[in-house]
Amino acid sequence: MVQGLRVIATPAQHDRRRRPLGPAADPVGYVIRGSRSAYFAGDTDLFGAMAALRGSLEVALLPVWGWGRDIGAGHLDPDRAARAAAIIDPRVAIPIHWGTFALGWPVPRPDDPRRPARQFAELTATYAPGVRVCVLAPGERISL
Repeated sequence: MVQGLRVIATPAQHDRRRRPLGPAADPVGYVIRGSRSAYFAGDTDLFGAMAALRGSLEVALLPVWGWGRDIGAGHLDPDRAARAAAIIDPRVAIPIHWGTFALGWPVPRPDDPRRPARQFAELTATYAPGVRVCVLAPGERISL
């Protein structure tokens, strides 16, 4: 407990290694519970244990991309993130981990950095029509 908030580590599906300099560690997400509840998925791919969170969350922060033109294993793309939103069924889903960081050369910035977040919103409307999606620009805030 931290000032009335309970922080619970949750599983995540990602490689244990953090290249190039980070130590190996188990991947985790977090659920934060107080008067409301939020899930920060962290770097993860879609995995079955997400179903344990179903219907228990007000907000889910779901990564929808990586940092280059393509996405590797252990990360959600817009489609898998929308499927995660359908599995978790939060009241609100906020796409994260898109359009905020991209190397120049040798990995060019995506043509449209907002595309993953927009695709996530469109796909979530199909897979989980009861979940409200809030797409925030990097640095933008929302009060729920």
